Order: sequence, then structure tokens, then C-alpha cells
Amino acid sequence: MVVVGVVSHTQARIPRLMWESLIAMVAFIASLPNDNNNNNNGSSFSKHHSSSSPAFCILLALMTGVTSLFDIFVWAPGYALSTGLFGSPLDMMVSIQSVVTGVFYLMTSVVAWGAFTAARDQQRVANQVRSHQLFQQQQQQYARS
Repeated sequence: MVVVGVVSHTQARIPRLMWESLIAMVAFIASLPNDNNNNNNGSSFSKHHSSSSPAFCILLALMTGVTSLFDIFVWAPGYALSTGLFGSPLDMMVSIQSVVTGVFYLMTSVVAWGAFTAARDQQRVANQVRSHQLFQQQQQQYARS
């Protein structure tokens, strides 16, 4: 006999597992070097993160930022308040786990945002250097003629 409308805990966790798998895939893609950035000048942070794809870094920052806010401000209080302040220790551990994973995702979001800004800044500097070189070439051509 099947009861309609009852969702098991395993079925409720499948969307979260799929979301975390998607975050892991985006994080892996964001960590791959970008072929457009062959020169890495600067600090070790710049050398590591400036080779990342800015689009995937911003996507990772947004995905982990939303996940962290949901974990910290929705799931953790929801689990804590659903059982009361003196509920079972297991329910309080789930609430604490939600806060800890929320903080982890928040830190991941900050690091991904830093990688995005480093890659974006490096691209801006490269574009400025290239435009300055083109300007100098044009000036030299006009001076010759």
C-alpha cells in the first residue's frame, strides 16, 4: 500500500545532492586554466586564480552564495525551531551542520568572487596594454609618413 503525498528523507535529499553535484562540476570547470590568459604576472593568488574562467568563477560565487544564505538563514533556524530549543540532539546536530555547511559555502563564494575579480582585472590590464601598444604602433606609422 502506497501513501500518496509522503516524501521520504531520501527523496527530499536528492535535489540537494544534485545541486551540490552541479556546484562541484562548476567548481571543477572554474579551476581549469583559461587558454586566453597565457601570461601570469603578479602574486601567487593572481597566478593561480587569474587563469580561471571569469564566467565560471562568477557562476560559482553566485551558486555557493545563495546556497550559504539558504543554509544559514533558512535551514538552520528551521531545523532548530521545528524541534524546539530542547529537542533531540540529532535535530540540533542537523541545525549545526546547516550552519557549518553554510559558512563553508559562504567562504567558497568569497574565494570564487576573488578569483573572478582577479581574472577580470588581469583582462582589463591586458586590454589596456594591448591598446597602448596599438596606439604606439599607429604613432610610429604616422611619424614615418
